[in-house]
Amino acid sequence: MAMVYKKYSETGILQVANKLLAIFVRHRTIINDGTNRLETGFSDVARKIWDLELTSVDDIIAELNNRLLPSDPATEASFSVLEKAGGQRGAKRWTLVYLLAELYRAEYEDLGDQLYRDVFKDDNYQLVQIGNETEVGDRLNYVGNWALLEKKWVKEDVRDARSWTPYLQKSALKGNQQLADRIQANSWHAHDVDTRQHEFSQNVTLIW
Repeated sequence: MAMVYKKYSETGILQVANKLLAIFVRHRTIINDGTNRLETGFSDVARKIWDLELTSVDDIIAELNNRLLPSDPATEASFSVLEKAGGQRGAKRWTLVYLLAELYRAEYEDLGDQLYRDVFKDDNYQLVQIGNETEVGDRLNYVGNWALLEKKWVKEDVRDARSWTPYLQKSALKGNQQLADRIQANSWHAHDVDTRQHEFSQNVTLIW
């Protein structure tokens, strides 16, 4: 609102909005810290925009980075052990769907410009937990043990990684096809979840 009041361009406001999203995802979704620091920080930055202490988009982004953006090492370390429970609806589902959609796009060049329409507007994909507790143990809810799969290939009676393989192979997403190849070659265990999560982590600080 402060930027609108000071007549910043829509492009400038969008740049700052993207930075706010990156800060929130790192701080709250990945590191899982509380929001008090963010609320205070955002309020202070808005006041500085209003009072003309910050006079350009670059100034605003630099202030946000310096005050509120968690460091790359801290974000990557937290992501390496990040767990997210799934769900068929609500915040848990959409948080995990959003993370996976952006990671698939960055890691495998899947979804592309259609990401938001296909994944969010048209709701064409569902969450799939690849390995069960017997296969992956305490890695069950790690991000690396989740896949984003077209609804038409999601089967309620599938309960283990190998049984998901034919459906992952049929997916149009390269990330799922590679995952199917990996399961066929090596089965699916806790160390495979860790490996996939590490691969994802290389993109986390590029996306957010």
